[in-house]
Amino acid sequence: MFRKTFLPPIADLLAFEAAARHTSISRAAEELHLTQSAVSRQIRQLEEQLSTALFHRVRQRVVLTDAGRVYAADTPAVLQPLSDSTRKSMACATT
Repeated sequence: MFRKTFLPPIADLLAFEAAARHTSISRAAEELHLTQSAVSRQIRQLEEQLSTALFHRVRQRVVLTDAGRVYAADTPAVLQPLSDSTRKSMACATT
């Protein structure tokens, strides 16, 4: 059984994953079709839930902290199977 308190919102994880991959809040926002402030807010919420900084903010870019590197390494492995499962479920619903 999963404890909800340890599961962050998917939107926050998507924002984090995109920002980590691009090392840019702006690029993450473009990819996700969100504003920079929305992506920043989602990442801030995630950091608050985890009680740790995931990024160092350096001028116009972000640099992963040690905790951020660990989280960034695991996040795609969680999001991809969920995305695949959702796609399969939707395909079943249309047949």
